[in-house]
Amino acid sequence: MGMYDESWCGSCGKGMHYTPNENAECGECVQSMPDKLINLIEYMKIHKISVEQDWELAKDGAPLKDDEYDPSDDYFEGAINTISHILSVATDILNEDIQGKGY
Repeated sequence: MGMYDESWCGSCGKGMHYTPNENAECGECVQSMPDKLINLIEYMKIHKISVEQDWELAKDGAPLKDDEYDPSDDYFEGAINTISHILSVATDILNEDIQGKGY
């Protein structure tokens, strides 16, 4: 056996056949990528709801932690728009991945 007989998964560290790509993932991790993206999308949806709720609280005059948010409308609108955009892109990537790989 030579020194290039085995590589390790870039995600879980499991041994696999040699590949020069140091970030390559094993079959189990590659197959679970849509699940990881779905989890990220669900997190972003929850985070967006949280920011929207914080904005409503700020409008009602509730005190917010100084180190957590700038209680201005511009801040909340920007944060919500940013989350919405990233959520849209992640959803598009997931849909392309599912259509392209037949998941």
